[in-house]
Amino acid sequence: MEQKKSTHKGVSIKDLPLLFCGVLLASIIISTVLIYIYDQGFRISVRDVFLLYHYGIRGSRSWQMADKDHLKACEGPGVSEAKPSTKYDLTLFGPYTFEPTFRNPCWYQVQGGNHSLAPHLRCLPFFYLAGFPKCGTTDLYFRLTQHQHIVRTPRKEPHWITRGRYDNPDLQKYTSFFAKALKAGVRLMIHGWLVNQIQTLWLCVYLYVYVCVCWSRKGDGSASTFWDNNSWYLLPGNENCSEPRVINADYIRHLNPNVKVVVILRNPADRLYSDYCYFTTNPTKAEFHTKVVEQIRQLRECFVSNSLRQCVYNSSINKHCRIHVGLYHIYIEDWLKRFSRDQIHVLRLEDLSANVTQEVLKIYQFLGLDSPTEEAREAMLHGLPKNKGKKRTATGAMLRETKEILLSFYLPFNKRLAWVLNDNRYLWS
Repeated sequence: MEQKKSTHKGVSIKDLPLLFCGVLLASIIISTVLIYIYDQGFRISVRDVFLLYHYGIRGSRSWQMADKDHLKACEGPGVSEAKPSTKYDLTLFGPYTFEPTFRNPCWYQVQGGNHSLAPHLRCLPFFYLAGFPKCGTTDLYFRLTQHQHIVRTPRKEPHWITRGRYDNPDLQKYTSFFAKALKAGVRLMIHGWLVNQIQTLWLCVYLYVYVCVCWSRKGDGSASTFWDNNSWYLLPGNENCSEPRVINADYIRHLNPNVKVVVILRNPADRLYSDYCYFTTNPTKAEFHTKVVEQIRQLRECFVSNSLRQCVYNSSINKHCRIHVGLYHIYIEDWLKRFSRDQIHVLRLEDLSANVTQEVLKIYQFLGLDSPTEEAREAMLHGLPKNKGKKRTATGAMLRETKEILLSFYLPFNKRLAWVLNDNRYLWS
């Protein structure tokens, strides 16, 4: 008997482009569907957790909310006629149960108490690049976000904790900002991965989405977080007080007691001049000198009859130039009363400029991150400095007389700072 000839034909070379396009199109469709489902705020199933655990994505971190401080009202007259309002009290929010699968502090929030609707993802920053202005925070933030596990937010400085919440006190605006940043970062990583890895299976894409989500961290780069408490008299607990007892750090500790804080400092005299040139329309050396002399005079008059904190936190006498921002030890000591020393990493701009790789790797280690990839390290090392003051370059160096006045004024405060940090580099001698 004659055997029937098989009519089945193998894949010819001509069919390869069509097959290639089919695989690519299927991958894009599956990824799009997964991202859409993720945007609806779905929870990770038991099967997903098993897969993540199998691939080493374990949620080992846990956050516990700090207890609220019960403060007695101050007895003296306050600095403002405005009364504290509970709408600015962030201790009324939470406590939140953070999802253990995420490395970043995130949780799912039910929409308006309606459990039939998909919950929304809400996130807080994993770390704060909290200060100080004109100390290189923009350049440092750019370098830190080159790490493969840090997602860059749409805006480096939301300034919500220090300023934005007085216009819109709803915490949801702040937490949704970081949740959206996480999702946007995941989309970019998926797009880049698809471009480089065309031949893919849907399960690989599925797992990759979770790897991106679970390992990603976000940071708040607002340089005002550490020092700007200009509206402290509006915060409950500061009734009739002449200086603040409740500050930004109290609320950050309440929302996430295990948060990490990075603080970069600079010779305070140089910081002040850079600050003046940056925020002044037509800066001149002579005007800067006049402002410095007058501001120091007002501060020294205040020191005679008031506490150091009262003068530093009184915005009404710090109008000529922001000399008070350079009294770093005041702010650092305030934060160290609320956080342990191993939660606050302090560095100098001078050291970062001298050895970028060493200082940035120290911060990665402080944040508990893996070593950066070669690609991330290359981008971190060769990134150009950001937000560099062009007006200061055009204005030239400050007058020698002004520099000597500032160095003399800051010297005792720098000594205190060096003692607090146990590091004589902060004398800037």
